[in-house]
Amino acid sequence: MKILKNCFLQLIKAKIINPQEVKNLHVFADEHSTATNGRYELEESLEQEFKIGIFNQQWNKYHESIFPRMNRVEVKYCDSKNVTLVKAADIVANKIFYILYIPRHSPYT
Repeated sequence: MKILKNCFLQLIKAKIINPQEVKNLHVFADEHSTATNGRYELEESLEQEFKIGIFNQQWNKYHESIFPRMNRVEVKYCDSKNVTLVKAADIVANKIFYILYIPRHSPYT
């Protein structure tokens, strides 16, 4: 979620999107091995982060939402075999994971 938020903040900073004009957020995720409660937790967390704002209890600090006029957040789970963009995102994520976490002298390289 932090990566998604940072991407939005960069787009706002570059004036590519206006945070006052964002009404809805639709997130598409690969559905494999996602528990039912995890589905609702992700949607609620995204809504909290982008629509409502977050209170950090450890630092006693409130972080404003970045999209104050947002109506809703929707998370849709899809099978990456059937949705091309989700499949592409899955391939990119796997490649990044492979580059970052598989040692160069691993039997998998």
